[in-house]
Amino acid sequence: MNTNYWNEKRDFHKKLGIKSLWFISERTENIDYLDREINLSFTNRMILNDLNNKIIFLDVETEEVTIVSKIVIKDIDTDEIIYDKLFKKTYPLSDIKILPDGTIECDFKKKFKEDKSKFEEKYIEEKRKKEEAEKESEIVEKRRQDELEKFKLDEEERIRQLKKQQEEKEEEKEDAWSEIGYNTKNYNKDSHYNKAAKKNYSNYKKKDETYYRNKINQIMNGDSYARNTLVKNLMYGGSDDFSFTRKIFQERIDSGDNKAKNIMNQIIRQAHLD
Repeated sequence: MNTNYWNEKRDFHKKLGIKSLWFISERTENIDYLDREINLSFTNRMILNDLNNKIIFLDVETEEVTIVSKIVIKDIDTDEIIYDKLFKKTYPLSDIKILPDGTIECDFKKKFKEDKSKFEEKYIEEKRKKEEAEKESEIVEKRRQDELEKFKLDEEERIRQLKKQQEEKEEEKEDAWSEIGYNTKNYNKDSHYNKAAKKNYSNYKKKDETYYRNKINQIMNGDSYARNTLVKNLMYGGSDDFSFTRKIFQERIDSGDNKAKNIMNQIIRQAHLD
């Protein structure tokens, strides 16, 4: 049908006060594939949009009427078109009633609303589930980040505590040696032991009690070199070396020499025998 002809006829009927109802001749089987407005011819698209979103096809051979309307749904949050389909329903011509005002009496309007509402409800439910899943994912990710941050802080605190304990231990050693007149910092830097050639303790030979008695006498007189030699002997020696050392120091302790007890404990600790 020519669009100019259709517009002229419409205007003519309108001037005469006639309410017209337009039927487009088409076989019902050719309408089944129509699902989008773009599938309609240009003329039929114009009729669809001009006649209150409705176009009516009549199959004169099967005497069937197919009513077509466009369902357009937008997301209320984004105003994005989420559904744009043609809704169509076919009736036997004998099952419909055409009223004097040009309307067709049938359940098309009801079915149209049901189909539209069905999609809207499904879309809203799927959107709700998606939003809940995204929210849950954000919660899980935040929990993971919080746990990582807590682990990081705990690890930093653990390292600080270990460092603090090590520093306190070193300070205790410095304080203990300072009580008997030694300065380990100065010793480590300038001592005769550091300047002397290092001995190879892998070929260590056992020393007798006299040797240890002389060393301890030297240590009690403030000989730092003798003290470090004794520490090395205890570290690389055997049980006899430890027994001699402990026996000689104990003799001094039993005789009331409190300084000897302090020195003995420090030497044993430095030799990692405590």
